[in-house]
Amino acid sequence: MKYNIFKSLLACGALMAFASCSENSWNEDYLDGFETPSVYLDKQSAKYELVAKDYKAIASLQENIDKATAAGVLAELEAVGANGYFNDAISPAEYLPPFLNSVKANTNYPLYYLNPKSSLIVTFKSGAAQPAEVTDIEKAPAYTVSTADYQAVWGSDEDYAESFSPSRQPAKFVPDMLDAAYPAATDGAFAYVTYNMASQDPVFGGSAPEVPPFEMTNVVSSIELTKSYTVKGEVTGLCAQGMMVTDLSGTIFVYKGSEFDLASYAIGDQVTVDGKGGSYSGGIQLGSVTIVKEGKVAEPYSYPSVTPLTDAEWEADYAIFKQSNVDKKGSFPIYAEVDAEITTSEKNDKGAIYLNYKVGSSKVAGAIYQATDDQMKALTVGKKCRLAGYLMSCSTSGDGRMNMLLVSVDGVPEFGASKAKAPVMKVASVNSEEESAVYSFTDGKWAPAKNVVVVQASDYAAMGVSNFSSSNVGEYLPTFLKDAFPYAAKDDVKYVVCKYYDSANKVTVPQHCERAVYDGEAWTVNTIQTLSDKFALNGSTWVYDPSVTIDLPRDGKPQFSKDFYQACVNWVYENIDVPEFGAEDIKSGKGYVTSYGNNEYYSGASAYQCNVDLRAGEAKKQCPKGWEGMSDEEIVAEMKVHFEKQVCPAVLHELYPDQMPGNGVDLYYYINFVAYDGSDNNNYTATYLVTAKGEFKYESCTWNDAK
Repeated sequence: MKYNIFKSLLACGALMAFASCSENSWNEDYLDGFETPSVYLDKQSAKYELVAKDYKAIASLQENIDKATAAGVLAELEAVGANGYFNDAISPAEYLPPFLNSVKANTNYPLYYLNPKSSLIVTFKSGAAQPAEVTDIEKAPAYTVSTADYQAVWGSDEDYAESFSPSRQPAKFVPDMLDAAYPAATDGAFAYVTYNMASQDPVFGGSAPEVPPFEMTNVVSSIELTKSYTVKGEVTGLCAQGMMVTDLSGTIFVYKGSEFDLASYAIGDQVTVDGKGGSYSGGIQLGSVTIVKEGKVAEPYSYPSVTPLTDAEWEADYAIFKQSNVDKKGSFPIYAEVDAEITTSEKNDKGAIYLNYKVGSSKVAGAIYQATDDQMKALTVGKKCRLAGYLMSCSTSGDGRMNMLLVSVDGVPEFGASKAKAPVMKVASVNSEEESAVYSFTDGKWAPAKNVVVVQASDYAAMGVSNFSSSNVGEYLPTFLKDAFPYAAKDDVKYVVCKYYDSANKVTVPQHCERAVYDGEAWTVNTIQTLSDKFALNGSTWVYDPSVTIDLPRDGKPQFSKDFYQACVNWVYENIDVPEFGAEDIKSGKGYVTSYGNNEYYSGASAYQCNVDLRAGEAKKQCPKGWEGMSDEEIVAEMKVHFEKQVCPAVLHELYPDQMPGNGVDLYYYINFVAYDGSDNNNYTATYLVTAKGEFKYESCTWNDAK
């Protein structure tokens, strides 16, 4: 019988042993991210996470420059400062101590106050060494092809299409656009270009297009949560983060989020939307969407004819969304008009706009959902007006609030959409999709960057994701590259540009770049990991300390202590009681493990008491045969040997099978534990040296010091 060990809890326990932090009065502005615990007379410990300026400081220290120059890795050191993470040539163990030593003598830094027995856990980012191209691509300016650009492509301000096509390829025209936009570009520069691409040429002069007519779907009214749908419909409402789309059966909100480009859409656009049903604050919506513009309707959309809501009707509609919110379901948008008075119209220091209003004497407030700057400027506090739009969600805090996606104010339509209208085109609508590409400036001219590939909207849709993250980029990109480059040769390199969710800063990076290498069988990508290393203040100098301290406190009987001792009990059962005493169950009581199954008297490990029980009398009572003919002193001495030289190293091997020896520095594991002698619980430390992968050699234990 095998018993599971909660390794994650044990790992957490080990980390807790490294540092225990609390509030302090030092000026934290000097060292971002620094935490310092209460001061102990014999020991201090602290944690610090490197920030961007620290990597630059590390790369600029003369001591590090000299070291990197001698090792032939100066370029890799410079990359640390530029990229903000360590790489396989520049390790924290070698290059962090000079940085720590450079700030410890400055009284403006909390490090100054740590005593010679202190330890420091430094958290940092690390990845494979990356060429400068990765950072340059990520920081490249974003250029979106404009209406004027398309007019230049087609040579007319009337007969043109807002897209490239088979006869008008981007590579022929984009370089001139970039020359005009970035006249001071130098060799090695990059630009991230976004444009529309059609699969066929348009037909001018009013001729019928050689494409199937746009046909609306009849699916909106049947949309359910978590299911995927394709909706073909007309844009009937716009806000800063999405749009209302109406097909033959109804209207639904299409949520795109902060990536939504409001200026690219207008009321009356025909779109195809692929997305998944979801809910937000009682309203149903399509999320994780891709949107493709198909054309524009010939006649303007006719909104339902409604009368302004009374207070009772307003509150009844609110009740619908409130109940849906309680039931964790979604209600469809309700087109409505209200006579309102603006109560709030402001933007906070983070750029969030609050545009609220009241309806009659109702206590249920109203808010313009994801309002635009133009709306805030037009709807000033105190303004009384008639608002028309889609009631779409609610807030249940206080007396409640109804959210409206605004369509018109006092009968003025298309409010909030782009006011700029392109000239009337004598061109048939053509199907096009938004695409992006990276261009590089080499030898005085712009051209598509070599070995750079951009993940397109259609690619995300095929994968069923809207962006990548550290948890899935290593899974999706190798498959994507294998499909895109089936004849890749060994050692081929591709730079993949994609949308990437940065969980640390909780933002989606639109131009994240991953370097991928083909080994002849599969593509591998480099991802940036967040790691930690330990450093010690050796007298007056910080040095790398790879040692690991595992605390197994008894007080409070924490879970990671219980798990460690239970692992000891399990080992004794499986390796001693089963073969020597024929035990068939860990609670059989046959052998050294008691019938409780959580303590044993071979080494004294007790998961119940979270200590090592060295009572010879209890040991003889539990297993008379095992201790036959031995005195109490001999039993205690043998139990100690069993624990320190047999059971504990075996459990360390089980819990940390992949632990490797230190690289140039001995790696020790210090196990702080409690032992009970029948009258007192005493603290001891056992020391183990990692000699090979997962192998822990016993060095010493402080309970032998008294001998």
